[in-house]
Amino acid sequence: QMSVASHASTPTLSTDIVNSELFQKIATELNSPEKILAALELQTRPRPDLSQAYEPPQNEVEQKVVGIWQDILHVDKVGVNDNFTELGGGSLQVVQIHSRLTQALKIKLPITQLFALPTVRALIQYLEREQLSTEAATNAVQDRASKQRMVMSRHKLARNRVR
Repeated sequence: QMSVASHASTPTLSTDIVNSELFQKIATELNSPEKILAALELQTRPRPDLSQAYEPPQNEVEQKVVGIWQDILHVDKVGVNDNFTELGGGSLQVVQIHSRLTQALKIKLPITQLFALPTVRALIQYLEREQLSTEAATNAVQDRASKQRMVMSRHKLARNRVR
């Protein structure tokens, strides 16, 4: 006799899933509903019909980001202008994508930015702006340090002449 609590925790399968060829194939190899659902979730699905046309990645960075999105979202084809949420992305996928992006691109990226940047193109543009502003800040610091060294050298020379 099965208790209500154990029955309530068992995942349910819709008739469409049970009747699908993929389910039947998996069911022969797996022996529990949990394993079957996990296997179904890992299947890559086709790109959904989106409001914009597919635009492929144009460079290496776009290809890396698109590849990460495809892996995490289990979508076979992600375009640079495809919307993250329209592709089925949610907060769990944002965390996974953030982890993969920071490792693959060796960048520091606030996770909150991923919620504000819904496309690969928007994300890349943000990263490029950040890189440019970081380079500009680095150059400004280096220029300031160089000028300070020059002033210190002049001051030291002037002090040595007085002696």
